[in-house]
Amino acid sequence: MTIKAGEDVSALNEHIYKYRGFAPGKVYFKDGTTAGSKMNFNLLLETMQFIDEKGDTLALANENSIKYITVVPDSFFFNDGYLQLVSTYGEIELATRQKIKFLDEKNIGAYGISTSTHTIDNYNTLRAYNTYSLKVNKDLVYSKEKKYYFNQGDGNFVLVNKKNLLKEFPHKKGFIETFLKQHEIDLNDEADLNNLFSYLAKN
Repeated sequence: MTIKAGEDVSALNEHIYKYRGFAPGKVYFKDGTTAGSKMNFNLLLETMQFIDEKGDTLALANENSIKYITVVPDSFFFNDGYLQLVSTYGEIELATRQKIKFLDEKNIGAYGISTSTHTIDNYNTLRAYNTYSLKVNKDLVYSKEKKYYFNQGDGNFVLVNKKNLLKEFPHKKGFIETFLKQHEIDLNDEADLNNLFSYLAKN
């Protein structure tokens, strides 16, 4: 998506959150305690936010003390970032990490033609516009990014790629290599990953 120069930057707000509104959520801490509130995941800031008793929107802190979070009907883990559980196959858990990533900002040149300036690695530019202006004076280009991770029941999620599959399943190396040869697998496609991990769980 591109926010054009002159457009109201608040148009992006409807894409920032995973859910349309804040939904009932519960945090389960490693020490056995729990806390509940209305929650939503902010894709831009990559933070889990909640509504406090005053009605203010705040972000969860001390993420390393969190065991997992439920926001109906989903479950999230914190593993150097928030991961949403997708499915389980025996002890194997498949999860996804989602975020909004800025790709570029473009100056408006002669004849109103936009020209790329540089790649943006964080959200500082948008935050500046949100703070100081309702309208942008450059084209801002961003995309939603989704990557998949898995673990074998130990809570240590690793990125789904061939190298990690062979490393985490050394006793199933032959099965993995055969499956990848016989099927056109996209390791960033959820349906393909469901087929792959279902196969691994059965062999």
